[in-house]
Amino acid sequence: EVDRATAIANAAEKKQKAFDKIIGEWKLKVDDLAAELDASQKECRNYSTELFRLKGAYEEGQEQLEAVRRENKNLADEVKDLLDQIGEGGRNIHEIEKARKRLGAEKDELQA
Repeated sequence: EVDRATAIANAAEKKQKAFDKIIGEWKLKVDDLAAELDASQKECRNYSTELFRLKGAYEEGQEQLEAVRRENKNLADEVKDLLDQIGEGGRNIHEIEKARKRLGAEKDELQA
């Protein structure tokens, strides 16, 4: 009877050691997964921070682009106005030249 009880106790102890080993392996897996989760969460926070920074830079770039577009339009309008003035000045010079020739011809007629 004692031998049987000893054998049962030894078998139970053997099973307990096997369960302890399995539990130890699972604890290691849990620890590894927890560390991996922490690293992933840290990486996610870093990416979120980088995304926030990039969004800010993008919005600032968009604002600068709009300012440059407005300035470009204003300058294009100014160039157009100046070209119109130059064209008008050229016409005025042509008309003055015609008037000068006409007056020169009238002067010659009067002197003749």
